Amino acid sequence: MTISINDLDTDSKIRDLAALTGESITLAVRIAIEQRLRRQSSRRRAGVANRLLNLSLAKLGKKRFGGSADDAIGYTDFGLPTGHRHLGHRGHFGR
Repeated sequence: MTISINDLDTDSKIRDLAALTGESITLAVRIAIEQRLRRQSSRRRAGVANRLLNLSLAKLGKKRFGGSADDAIGYTDFGLPTGHRHLGHRGHFGR
């Protein structure tokens, strides 16, 4: 089966890729296409998952959390759980 590339820049890039990888032109093109298909498929699945999450949250009347992961699980800038006493400037627990 034959494919015809009618663009000199594209043809040149295919040949450069094959030369850099040491693969045949066919193999270099196949791998590049497979990698791009996987990336696009992952993005699409992530998009569907986000839409489903947003629909679920909307149905529950909730909004997405916009803070950081530390905010979500309740950690301070010192890496301690929110509300945890931290060492004061004298090295003892403050009240």
